[in-house]
Amino acid sequence: MKKYLIAFSVVALVAGLAIMAGTANANENENENKIEKAEKVKPNVKDVAKNDLRQELSIKEIVGRVICQEVGNCPTDKPSTEVLIKAAKVISVGTDTLGISVFSQSYTIDTKGANVVRQYWGTSNVNEFSVGDVINVHGYLDVSNSFLVHAKTVRNVSIQAKHGIFKGTVESVNASSSSFVMKTEERGSQTVNITADTKITKGTTTAIIGDISVGAKVLVRGIWNKTLAKIQAILIDIKK
Repeated sequence: MKKYLIAFSVVALVAGLAIMAGTANANENENENKIEKAEKVKPNVKDVAKNDLRQELSIKEIVGRVICQEVGNCPTDKPSTEVLIKAAKVISVGTDTLGISVFSQSYTIDTKGANVVRQYWGTSNVNEFSVGDVINVHGYLDVSNSFLVHAKTVRNVSIQAKHGIFKGTVESVNASSSSFVMKTEERGSQTVNITADTKITKGTTTAIIGDISVGAKVLVRGIWNKTLAKIQAILIDIKK
């Protein structure tokens, strides 16, 4: 009986290991499938200059670090390898990380503490990023992981957002979404989004979204996303 119990325990252990291995393989396959799907997503390159689409990957030792490493006298709190990546495609977006692909090689970008900007150098964050975006990265290679880059600067050239001033006529108003569509004089129809920080005026007096009506002439100052034809309004002046 004891022999059978031992045999059963061994069988159970082997079966358990097989299940664990199967689960691990399934998770690994699922992650690989996600990466493969992301790799197939076309880059978001509308209105991106050709110069910003030329891929580059530069990984180099910081001057003097090799020598100090040989003599064993390097500061442990400073990076040894500088990384510059240009025109990489985003294949995954996390809370503080980005998965990218450049020259068919995948890297993880740690964005904590990094200066994250849009194409025109306006302040951005990872929440604005999407799979398929084209980005540039400057940072330092992790000491123990050759495929992890701690970014100092991340520039998303796919986000066509910059400060702009627009004049035009209101075409429609959506009070529930705090937005309206205006026909601009030079850029066609644009959706204007109003936030709690948006200042609305009518002449010399303060106004509200309810004062914006179809047909009204307005001047809008804000952050313009050229690709999406949207303006995050900073100031709206309703003309009398």
